[in-house]
Amino acid sequence: QYGVAENTVIIFSSDNGHYLGEHGLFGKWLAHEPSIRVPTIIYDPRLPAEIRGQRRQQMILNIDFAPTMLEMAGVAIPDKMQGKSLTPLLRGNPDRWRDDWYYEHDYIHGGAIVPCQGVRTNRWKYIRYYNQQPIHEELYDLQSDAEERNNLVIEKKYQDKLAEMRKKWSDFRKGLK
Repeated sequence: QYGVAENTVIIFSSDNGHYLGEHGLFGKWLAHEPSIRVPTIIYDPRLPAEIRGQRRQQMILNIDFAPTMLEMAGVAIPDKMQGKSLTPLLRGNPDRWRDDWYYEHDYIHGGAIVPCQGVRTNRWKYIRYYNQQPIHEELYDLQSDAEERNNLVIEKKYQDKLAEMRKKWSDFRKGLK
């Protein structure tokens, strides 16, 4: 009736995931996939029909929603805004997308939750529980171990990958200061 349907973008998302027994846990506090994954569906009727309904494999974050909405509304995205507009992904031409990102959950809830930080790439995940001695680490190859059951930290053949992921974690931390 009002002629807005053909120009109305719908973004559906929700809170992050929730452990339901995975890793023997309940809740949503740590960096494993059941806890950090966030479902997202974007409907944009302005896109050509042949590229609608496609599933993208790129990693998006909740900080991408604000720049996306600004760009879709024709508003300039402030330089200091975190996140990236999802419109290149929606159009099917992501020239340069993120290959990794940093995760942190520093809330300890009176000591009931172990704080952790980590880095997620397209294939690898590194988790660091830093508030304990010795520091506990986890390293997963998500390509061969999507359920994160085999911590590779102590495996000799993965020590170079562990060092690489530790460096990524350190570089992200330096960038936050």
